[in-house]
Amino acid sequence: MVDMRSVLDALAAGLLVLLPQFAVTMALLIIGVAIYMRLTPFNERNLVVRPRRLVPKRLDQAAHQPIELW
Repeated sequence: MVDMRSVLDALAAGLLVLLPQFAVTMALLIIGVAIYMRLTPFNERNLVVRPRRLVPKRLDQAAHQPIELW
């Protein structure tokens, strides 16, 4: 039979490995998002707040209307 002390010791040993790994993962995520935001030419916040109309109102206008990206 397994006593509670050995279960808590195993849990503590696992958490000592998990917490630094989680911190490194979150740091890499934040660094990656910062690099992505710096390198991409699109300002996603402006695209969400003020979306541009990319699709024409009627399909027959699609051939004559240029698509606006900016």
